[in-house]
Amino acid sequence: MSDGTNFRPAKLWGWVIGAVQLFLRFRLAWRNRVHLEPRDLDVLRALPQGAGVILAANHSDENDIRVCLDLSRRCGRRFLFMVNREAFDEGFGTAGWWLQRLGAFSVERGGQNAKAKRYAIEAVERGQEVLVIFPEGEIWFIRLKRAPRRVP
Repeated sequence: MSDGTNFRPAKLWGWVIGAVQLFLRFRLAWRNRVHLEPRDLDVLRALPQGAGVILAANHSDENDIRVCLDLSRRCGRRFLFMVNREAFDEGFGTAGWWLQRLGAFSVERGGQNAKAKRYAIEAVERGQEVLVIFPEGEIWFIRLKRAPRRVP
């Protein structure tokens, strides 16, 4: 088990987040056809500034973080993402650079994560960002099997 010395904090860069959100605005609209009900978006917008918010979502697709970044733009709140430590090493570390600037911080699976836990608690207490976690920690999706149709 690790002692958590490999912790990577978020290093939010507003211009990086803005540029990626602008790109995603068009990419998601064109390719994924993401649709949010106005009333659902109003719920996020209505949360008082300074209120600690945790968004715990199913992690079903690689687009989940992209959708969350777009949701962040639409509701006018900055999001922090708890991301598995291994993701920061992808692409010879370039993924980690981008992840940190977009608001991701690392958590080590099966390790001692005192720094990550403290970082997450402080983020919620500050109430300036929405803490996004994917409790499953991996991309999972459910395929529903339909019962065979019986012919009378």
